[in-house]
Amino acid sequence: MENILLGLAGTVLSAIFKYWPAAEEWYNKQANKGLLMLAFVFVLSGLYFGASCLPLDLGVTAVCSEEGALEVVKAFVVILVGNQLAYLTLPNKAAG
Repeated sequence: MENILLGLAGTVLSAIFKYWPAAEEWYNKQANKGLLMLAFVFVLSGLYFGASCLPLDLGVTAVCSEEGALEVVKAFVVILVGNQLAYLTLPNKAAG
């Protein structure tokens, strides 16, 4: 279930830069969109790990330890796959 939510987070990230006008305009002006999206996915993965370090029960299975760092790498891959799949499959906005 958690992998589905992580993939969904990547999908939402891609959709934000494809459909939210202010974000789309800013993103389209950037020179290296791929590296920038990779950085956003990295930040999202870091937030996932940070959530495991909070004293709240947020349902994050990663632990705030070295073992948890491996889970973050897995989360990074799942978020990235969801992000790129959404980028390739979401329809483009109509021009105009």
